Amino acid sequence: MVRFIDQSLGTFAKGQRVLFQEGLKELDLAARQRHPEVKDFADLKSADQLALMRDARGHAIRLFEAALVATMTGMFADPAYGGNSDKVGWKLIGFEDRFAWQPPFGEYDV
Repeated sequence: MVRFIDQSLGTFAKGQRVLFQEGLKELDLAARQRHPEVKDFADLKSADQLALMRDARGHAIRLFEAALVATMTGMFADPAYGGNSDKVGWKLIGFEDRFAWQPPFGEYDV
């Protein structure tokens, strides 16, 4: 999923790159303010990360929203775009990956 999000921020979602950068900076700063012994958000224990996320404000909140949408998009995107590893998202929803489709497409076409 990281590859998909990274790739998207360099192409079709490059308008969100600043949001991700600012949100991550804000998270790292908040982590250091609460826990001076850590370098950044990633160094926190899971419980401390969750607590910090619950209290997030500003860019960090918008970052979480954008990251959620990007994660869901990557989960069901064509694997050629860097997400949906081993087509697990498609398997989850029962999508049949075929080169060509012909009627009937589903129950609604019968």
